[in-house]
Amino acid sequence: MTGRLVPGTGSAGQNIRRTATLRGCVSSLLPGIDSGQFDVTIPWNAPGTPSSAQFSWSDGSISPATGYGNGLWLITDGPARGHAIQVIVADTWNGWYYSYADVAVTSAIFQS
Repeated sequence: MTGRLVPGTGSAGQNIRRTATLRGCVSSLLPGIDSGQFDVTIPWNAPGTPSSAQFSWSDGSISPATGYGNGLWLITDGPARGHAIQVIVADTWNGWYYSYADVAVTSAIFQS
């Protein structure tokens, strides 16, 4: 998952923009979809601030989501609406709010 600082509402007027490509998306909640892209902008150094994310799926559909930068994103519309996807990153990294470093995504799984 890439990360970069962009102007925004977080500490010192900065946000962290993150993007990850998801492959092998096999689920009855995502019929006909095999991949997607996750995009989110998180206020830098502002834990507890909700963020809006988006899953852009290989069939052209979009699932908007909300979350708190901890890797768990509730899908609010589109495919898999009402479910959550947890984006799990390498090791025990906990830098959603505090670091804009790139980090490997190891998996993304549905949570109920």
